[in-house]
Amino acid sequence: VRSRNQTIREVGISCFGKLGLFSDENTVLSEFRPILQKILENDHEKLECRGQALLALADWALLYKDILRPYKDNDGETFVLVDTVKKLMNHSNMSMATIATEVGAKLSLSLFPSLSDNELMGQLLVNFFDPTHQQLCESEVCAETKEVGSPLRLQQLLSLFFPAFCLKSKESREFFLASIRSSLEVAILRTSNAKKRIRVYPLLTLVEYVCTVLVQSKGSGTCGREDETKESDSDLREYVLLSASLQVAQFLVKNEGGLTATQRRSLCKFVGGQDFDTSSLPLQKNLLRLRACLDELNYISDASSLKSLRGLMEVLQNVEGSDHEDDDATQNSLNEHVSSDGESVSTTGGNEDDGNSSGESTVSDVLMDSMARCTLSSKENPPRKVSLSVKESRRIRRSSQSTVSVLESLGSPNM
Repeated sequence: VRSRNQTIREVGISCFGKLGLFSDENTVLSEFRPILQKILENDHEKLECRGQALLALADWALLYKDILRPYKDNDGETFVLVDTVKKLMNHSNMSMATIATEVGAKLSLSLFPSLSDNELMGQLLVNFFDPTHQQLCESEVCAETKEVGSPLRLQQLLSLFFPAFCLKSKESREFFLASIRSSLEVAILRTSNAKKRIRVYPLLTLVEYVCTVLVQSKGSGTCGREDETKESDSDLREYVLLSASLQVAQFLVKNEGGLTATQRRSLCKFVGGQDFDTSSLPLQKNLLRLRACLDELNYISDASSLKSLRGLMEVLQNVEGSDHEDDDATQNSLNEHVSSDGESVSTTGGNEDDGNSSGESTVSDVLMDSMARCTLSSKENPPRKVSLSVKESRRIRRSSQSTVSVLESLGSPNM
């Protein structure tokens, strides 16, 4: 680890990380962690060595959660591993940013709900749809796909990560739904700070993807019982779209001048294109909040954006109640809509009877369907827009590829 030869030092750090997996917690926290934390936080250190240190610390965090606690060095400076991961996810070096993003996905999937960071989830979504990453993937050599730090490998991992994360529990779906606004904020912040952007960031694609994953994650828990859950699935779809529309509207209110005309029009079209049931009591609070947000969009002068919003604004005038009523009960209704039959979704695919029923959708099917739909060629043209008018049932495309190896790479120590 202390060798002056970069190659030996890099290999030494990797081996040191493996050693920590077989050591006791006190030794790792008191003796091992300070060494790798110092390497990781040193901006003058070689990126290859910092990357190996980050991978090792992430593996240790899966065994010892105290690795995520703040660490104070001898100089009195405090470091937090998750904060360092978020900073490196936006690193100018693409390989370093890719490694940090992969680590962020691993920690989020394995440690939720003890690790619940909206900004981290937002950055994962932003990196997944980042046009810069996509362009690199399109030109990448296929032989490099399995290498840690490969943008193409990262795209494959994230296409499985988001559906798998939503299948964990109702709390994970609630958390994922609430991450829309933070992801939009991260995307705009990166756009404003970037020296050069290759393409306009696809904000609408990101929002529609989150809605699609949430709706399909509910369907995965209803194997063989589609008739019994038809109404609840419709309620879920409407609630997800309303929550997404509210977050988009709040984002539009806050970011008056940070959007391009194309981005603003597409987001206004998404919000204005929804058709909500204004008589639904569980939706009343969010409908009132959405109406209040739309009233604040008085800065919009673009005729196309105003036309998209006009119909919804007229419909929301029929909602009874005050826009400033206490909304403490708003989040409570999320548990009812985002939860799957009141239980966490099991990754075993249900019981034996469910597994033999016709027309079912298993967890593996949902994951592979997401991976197929979210390939690089389909990002600019999403698989389908989630709306109230879509058919209740749709045959999920199946694939013969195995997802075991990719999922293991998200939750297992690095090789």
